Amino acid sequence: MTKNIFRLALMATALTLWGCSSHDDEPQNDSPLYITISTDIDPMTRVYTTGNKQIFGNGDKVSIYAWTGAKDVAPSADTRVLNNAINVYDQSSGTWTPETPMLWKNPVEKHYFIGVHPVNENPVDDLSKVPFTYNNTFSYYNDVYVAVNNTGLLSSANPVSLTFKHVMAKILVELTYRDQFGGGIPDNVEGVTLTNTATDATINYLTGVVTPSQDRHDFEVRPLSSEHRLYESVIIPQDGINTITVRIGGEDFTYTHPTDIKLTPGTVTKIVLSVGRDGIKFGNMDIISWTETPAINGNTSGYNMAQYITDPAKTDMIYSLVDKEGNKGRIYEMDYTADYKLDDILAENTTDINSLTSFVARKLWDVQPSNAPKMMFDAGCSAFASTEPTSGNYLMGRNYDFCHKEADGKEAEIAAIVVKTHPAGGKKAVSVVDGYWLGMKRGFFTDGKTDLSMLMAAPYAFMDGINEDGFAIGVLHLDGKPTVQNETGKKNVAMNVAMRMLLDKAADVNEAVALLNQYNMHMTSPAGGSFHFYMADAKGKYAIVEYVSENGDIEESPWKIDVMTDNDMYRYVTNFYVSEYMKDTPYGINKSEHGKDRYEKMLRALWNYDFKTNTYEAVNLLDAVSQAPNTKDPTSHTQWSSLYNLTNKTLTLYLLREFYGAQVYEFNL
Repeated sequence: MTKNIFRLALMATALTLWGCSSHDDEPQNDSPLYITISTDIDPMTRVYTTGNKQIFGNGDKVSIYAWTGAKDVAPSADTRVLNNAINVYDQSSGTWTPETPMLWKNPVEKHYFIGVHPVNENPVDDLSKVPFTYNNTFSYYNDVYVAVNNTGLLSSANPVSLTFKHVMAKILVELTYRDQFGGGIPDNVEGVTLTNTATDATINYLTGVVTPSQDRHDFEVRPLSSEHRLYESVIIPQDGINTITVRIGGEDFTYTHPTDIKLTPGTVTKIVLSVGRDGIKFGNMDIISWTETPAINGNTSGYNMAQYITDPAKTDMIYSLVDKEGNKGRIYEMDYTADYKLDDILAENTTDINSLTSFVARKLWDVQPSNAPKMMFDAGCSAFASTEPTSGNYLMGRNYDFCHKEADGKEAEIAAIVVKTHPAGGKKAVSVVDGYWLGMKRGFFTDGKTDLSMLMAAPYAFMDGINEDGFAIGVLHLDGKPTVQNETGKKNVAMNVAMRMLLDKAADVNEAVALLNQYNMHMTSPAGGSFHFYMADAKGKYAIVEYVSENGDIEESPWKIDVMTDNDMYRYVTNFYVSEYMKDTPYGINKSEHGKDRYEKMLRALWNYDFKTNTYEAVNLLDAVSQAPNTKDPTSHTQWSSLYNLTNKTLTLYLLREFYGAQVYEFNL
């Protein structure tokens, strides 16, 4: 089985772009010398963000030009040392590959270099006067950045350093709507237009100066979302624009600034306008460095906006997401570095998903929304614990089964988000989130429409996870009434918050149970019913934790905690109660059919293995109890399978029942 192992470490900030080989240490003779280039990037739009650094994305290309002679006068194309030498970035290896070898002209003449992104598709005759036309179809091509190294380098100076900088500007129009529109955002906003706008220019690659054309047009600013609040576009730096028109329901609302609005390279000009039936009121205008506003990169960057997040550290965190398969949008990895304020929410007596999402908006977002955010939670699932016979390592396996439905009844494709957390004073952990519960479907990061703000809720939305001590937990659905505990003297806690608390604070199963006993648990499923926990630790302990009715009364809400452990029959679980209190109810092990076939498969396999499985056997068992789509069970379809090595503190993740011959994602603490 081929494994691609992705470690939980950030990429280096300096990237090197290599030819076929390097000969820096060879004597200067007539043998060919290959050019190597190292690149740094000033803050830009179409790049991945990792920490406070910027890196190119997988498959990005740059054009490289080089010449000898005068540093301020680039020669004609036929005499250049390099003429549009295209290099391609491979994010998985962190290397650049030239499409054709790049050679120094000789070892004694000084060389001068220019790098350009995006690449030039057409020949460039004059590097000091390169035509540019705004591309309405592919916004990616509008954000041009250029690197110049005119220090005069010899071949002994390999690698050549290039730092890319913006040459374009950006405009952001933020709209608010006054009471004349009913206090909300109208749903018939048709667009935002600038008048007297240049959409053609020439770029001097040697100086980075952009000269706009005198030919002017109306210019449509691109919407950042469907909410008609933020509009943003990369634009040619220029003067002469002073009128902005907002069209609502066929009616134009026009604002004219008393002076020209100056758009300058490498900055965002942010204009706030308040729109009412009686016209537009000017709020303010700010000129902001791109560095300080990663939250408003928007669709022109290739990534979506996070419109309620303005803190640069939080936006850096959000845009640090990495698509682990390049560009499939199925699985992302997120390094959650912000404070998700666990102690604050534990003090708030949260009882349901609505109080959790309200907390996220109030405490974790920087801008308060006009409407409350949306978040849901549910789970089908199977889980088990076993021991590796040779190493003695303890394992926990878990399938996450759920079938999300679109409005047309078809299954929605989800994105799995692997979230790394390392809270101050808490335990490091890795957990897996179903992005759909946060409103994020497959490919959400770059789909041009999904707001990324709800990623701030990711620590509270996981389905299973493991911490640095080897304690792991998963949640599984139960039919029946929601859980409601009301013991005097205890604070309330919603299930999602409780799971976060356990990963952050519990070293083992015993500590987890002790923590749960300090709170009144509240569990409710949107589909009706409740949940139970399956947990295991690096000491070999395992447990099923259920909340039950002491008399097995299915008409009352479950309220009594029941911990089942130290018995082999509690090493596996699906979607019915196993507690003695509930076993003979319609939702208990003796009468429920919900997950019974999966339960019996695990029972037979684990007893046959004497509860000892190597990794291969554990994966076979996950496969055997996984669910294909479109079966009779409405919660069917295994979205992912997690195999935790509790001793080694690792998670191996298998997507969509791809157990054999597919990529395996291994995340190490």
